[in-house]
Formats: sequence, C-alpha cells, structure tokens
Amino acid sequence: MTTTHTNPAPTTVLTHPAEQQRQDVTDSWSPPDRHEWQPAGVAWDPVKAPAYLGDRALARLGDTSGAIVRDYYRHRLYWFVPPGTAASWRPVPSVKTYGRGAWIEIPPAGLRKGLGPHWVREPAPEPGPGRVPLLTDPEALHEALTVAHAAANGPRTEERR
Repeated sequence: MTTTHTNPAPTTVLTHPAEQQRQDVTDSWSPPDRHEWQPAGVAWDPVKAPAYLGDRALARLGDTSGAIVRDYYRHRLYWFVPPGTAASWRPVPSVKTYGRGAWIEIPPAGLRKGLGPHWVREPAPEPGPGRVPLLTDPEALHEALTVAHAAANGPRTEERR
C-alpha cells in the first residue's frame, strides 16, 4: 500500500495595515540626540513607577526588562510597553500608565547618569548579545510592579463596608 503525503498550503498571516505601521514605527524608534519630549501611543506607552517600587520591579525583571528611563530629580522610573497595552491593566497603586495624548521627556542616547531623565537600560537598535529591547513585556512588568507594591506596602486589602 502506498501512502501519499501532501504538503499543506503555506499559512499566510495577515496583519492589519495600521498594526504593521505601528510595528514599523516601534522597530525603527531609537533614542534622540538630545533631551526631547515625545508622544506616547505611537511607538510605545510609558509606565511610570516611583523609584521605591521601580527599583524592586527592576530587580525582579532583571535582564528580561526592556528599556528604562530614571529621573532622579522626580524619583521615578519609566518603562515602555507596546502602544495600547497598559490601558487594559488592573491598577497598581502608585503606578501610572499613559497612552495617546501624553508626552514624556526622553534622554539622549548614551546618557547614563544625572539628576534629570537618563537611561538605566538603554535600548539597542541592532540585534546582538546583551541587546536591550525597547519594549518590556506588559504582563511581566505588571506582575513585577504588583509584587513590588505588596513587598513595600503589604498585601492589598479591599475596604469593607
């Protein structure tokens, strides 16, 4: 008896043009040459955490974290997540998510210290060993910030009436 195997037709993944354009913008984004205010909701959405939570979350995320901006003067850290994803988060106390309509100050490429915004983890545009991606996985970041909040403030309790 002879068995005939046929190759299935190749699978084509169709991407909505707006989604592809957004991915292209994110992929081509790189830090500016000088401090610059940039809009959220285009290449990324920023997630702002106070430094006391952000440092704990960073320790938990380690090398899985994407790019991070620290602002020593204002005692906060900013992560970048895909546009639109942070809007669906369950709130984490003291953590703010921003989308379209918000602007944040982005430090110049290579700036690693200072009182104002500077890179803790600077994104590397080229693939390679030790490459830091621009975006952080939103679920992993949410979990790390939730755990950091619980560790710093105790478990969250609901108000009883």
